[in-house]
Amino acid sequence: MWPMSKPTERSTAIGRGLATLARGSLALALISVGVLILGAIVSRLWVVLLPLLLAIVAATVLWPPVGWLRRKGLPPAPAALLVVLSALLVLAGAVIVVVPPLVGQVDDIATSASDGLARVQEWLTGPPLNLSEAQINAGVQSITDRLRSSATSIATGIITGVSAVTSALVTLVVVLFLVFFFLKDGPRFLPWLRRSVGARAGVHIEAVLARAWDTVGSFVRSQAAVGFIDGILIGAGLLIVGVPLAIPLAVLTFLGGFVPIIGAFVAGAL
Repeated sequence: MWPMSKPTERSTAIGRGLATLARGSLALALISVGVLILGAIVSRLWVVLLPLLLAIVAATVLWPPVGWLRRKGLPPAPAALLVVLSALLVLAGAVIVVVPPLVGQVDDIATSASDGLARVQEWLTGPPLNLSEAQINAGVQSITDRLRSSATSIATGIITGVSAVTSALVTLVVVLFLVFFFLKDGPRFLPWLRRSVGARAGVHIEAVLARAWDTVGSFVRSQAAVGFIDGILIGAGLLIVGVPLAIPLAVLTFLGGFVPIIGAFVAGAL
């Protein structure tokens, strides 16, 4: 017969369980503190990190034509400059496509808004509300007085908006410079990093960063292809139906394709 093993005492089992729970709780607490510290650092450095992240995303999109030009014998700097300028021309073309139709249909939009307000007024004066003209005018006057009393807040908001636009322009310029240098000197980064951290760790870091670069590039290019197809087909459908501002909406659909799920809902809502 096999010898019977001595049963584990209940107190010992509970002690081991509590020790395991304590270690897990300590690890969870340390992870939470680390996440909070990382979030605080990112929030403080977001002004620096945002252009960097945008430049990396843009560089993943623009790298294939730069790589093709370099394989054809064009030096890195001219190849990067040519692709960046071409991207700016495409962006300017998109703005030209969106803005003139929008400006040209301002009168139609204003007329539609006026008609909409008239229908709202008819609905308010009819059943089931049956409001009088005096009540409607009193409500409009109340809203007007509230806006006048909030003039300071509105002015502050306008100033904040101007500051935001200025910050966006500065960010755009920084992103353009970063994209140019990423495209020009990007292939030299991983060898430099491998030499800096050592051969043993450098091999693993290089492999991870290379895979991350390929994954991000594939994702962004795939989203661009999906957004382009959506913009073409939805724009064609809007033109056939006769929806106003079909071309700007098609461009917004293309841009919304870069934001999974949310971008499609926002473009559809517009």
